[in-house]
Amino acid sequence: MLTDRRSRPSAVSYQLSGRVLRSLPDLGLGLLFGAAWLNLFNLGARHGVSLMLLVEIEGWIIIVTFMSAAFAYALTKDTEWTERAKDVIGLVFFCALPPIYFAVRWHVWWPIPTYALLLWNRLRLARMGAAGAHKLRIPVREMVTYAAAGLASIWLAIPVLGAASAEFRIADYPGWCHAPEILIPDDVRNLRKVVTWCDEPHRALAAGVMYYWITGLLTLLRGPYRLTMFGWLRRDD
Repeated sequence: MLTDRRSRPSAVSYQLSGRVLRSLPDLGLGLLFGAAWLNLFNLGARHGVSLMLLVEIEGWIIIVTFMSAAFAYALTKDTEWTERAKDVIGLVFFCALPPIYFAVRWHVWWPIPTYALLLWNRLRLARMGAAGAHKLRIPVREMVTYAAAGLASIWLAIPVLGAASAEFRIADYPGWCHAPEILIPDDVRNLRKVVTWCDEPHRALAAGVMYYWITGLLTLLRGPYRLTMFGWLRRDD
C-alpha cells in the first residue's frame, strides 16, 4: 500500500510533464505567429508569408490525418487482397499528393517528411491489426479548432497591429489564401461580409495564434480519454 501511494504522485507528475512537452511546439508556434502579427523583430515582413503558408498546410495535414486513419482502419478490417490493395492505394494517394502539390506549386519542401512519417505511422498501425486499429486517433479536436480559428479570422474584426508595416508577397503563392472561404456556404457568405486572407494577410497570422494556442492549451489540459475509431478510449500515457 505504501509503495502504491508513493508511485501515484510520480505517475501523475510523469503524465503532467509529458503533456507539457507535447504542448510546447504548439505554444511556441502560437508565440511565433503572435510576434509576426505584431511584426516584432521584423518577423512579419521577413517570414509572414511562410507562416501564412504554414497555417494553410496545417489544415491539409488535419484533413489527411483524418482520411489516412479511415483508410488504415479499413486496411485492418478488409480480408480480400483487392480491397486491401485499394486501401493501400488510397492511403498512399492522400499522403503523397498534398506534399507534391506544395513542392510544385509553392516550392515548399518541408511537408514531404511530415507526410512520409504520417504514412509510415498509418502503415505500421495497420500491420498490427486490431491492436493497431485501437491506436488510430481521429483529429476531431484539431478539426474543430482549425475551423473555429479560420472562421473567426475572416468574420471578426481583427486588428492589424504591427503587421501594417509588413509587406506580404502573397502574389508569389497564388491560390492558397482563399482556403478559409470553403468553410462557409455561398448563401451564408452572401449574407455577411467575409474578409479573406488575400485581402488582409494579417488575419492568417491571427488564425495561427488562435489555432496553435488553443491546441497547445488543450494538449496541456487534456483529459484521460482519446477519440479513436472505436470511440473514446483511456490513454495509455
